[in-house]
Order: sequence, then structure tokens, then C-alpha cells
Amino acid sequence: MSELPRVSDVLKILYPNSLDHVPQDALERGTRLHTYMECWANNRIYGYEGENFIPDECRPAVDWLIENGIELQATEEHCVSKLGYCGHPDLLAKWKGVDYWIDYKFSQAITEQNLMQGAAYCDLTGRKGLFLRCGKDGSVNPVKCKSDPTLWVAFLSGLNVAKFHRRG
Repeated sequence: MSELPRVSDVLKILYPNSLDHVPQDALERGTRLHTYMECWANNRIYGYEGENFIPDECRPAVDWLIENGIELQATEEHCVSKLGYCGHPDLLAKWKGVDYWIDYKFSQAITEQNLMQGAAYCDLTGRKGLFLRCGKDGSVNPVKCKSDPTLWVAFLSGLNVAKFHRRG
């Protein structure tokens, strides 16, 4: 096996075509806003004091992180599981003295697929999980990732299929 499957590879197996119904402009918005959030967090982590433009769409998420005393540690950290897969949570941080991974969701809801991703991130990082759902209306809704054994078992099944496809 030359390369480990990513969490996203496993999710594509279990939820094929899941983004087909999402308009292209919404996908581009999510990518753009994730990029801004990553730049903002890296500037804070590494102490960059220069200009740090944050678009209005990201301001509520940034404000929530600051107001809640989130201690930023790393962005898009490459994490590897002993089970043979990898992933890159949006943010590793400390909140109220507890280590978390945080994943930004610029969408209207946290889906079952997101919760499965969260189960994998919990395994990858050994941390608690938090989705930061950021609505178009400026709302920010933190959603803690709860353990769901059914989703974890399904993820592991998808991981086995991903490894099967990569053999050789």
C-alpha cells in the first residue's frame, strides 16, 4: 500500500455522489471560507502581526473562537491512525482545558456523513470533537461530536473497502 486512505476517501465510498446536489457556488464558498479560516488561525498561531483580512462571512466564526477562549494549536495537521488511514482536521485547539479537533461547516446542517467524519477524527487525534456550523445568516452553532458506535463500525467497513481497492 503506497499511500494511506484519507477519511475523505472512505466517506466517498460510503456516501457516493453526496455532493452532487450541492450547487457549485456553495462548494466554492465553503472552500474559500475554509482557506480564510486556516490563514487567520495560522497567523494567530505563528504570531504574524501584519494585515489579516477576514471576509464578513468568516467574522462570526472568528469572533466565536476568540470569545470562547479557544487556544489555537495547529491547522490542517496531518494525522495518522494506527488503523491505517489519515486525515487533516481543520483545527486542533484547546477549549476550557480540553484538547479538541474543530471542523468548520459552512452549511445549514451537520449531516450523518459529518458525524462519521467526526468519529474518524476522534480516533485520529485522540481528542474530543467540535463542529463549528457557520450559517449564511451569520449564526454560529457549535456542535459537539458525540460517539456513535454504529457510525464508527460503518466507517471501519468503508476503510476496509478502501484498503481493498488500494492493494497491489
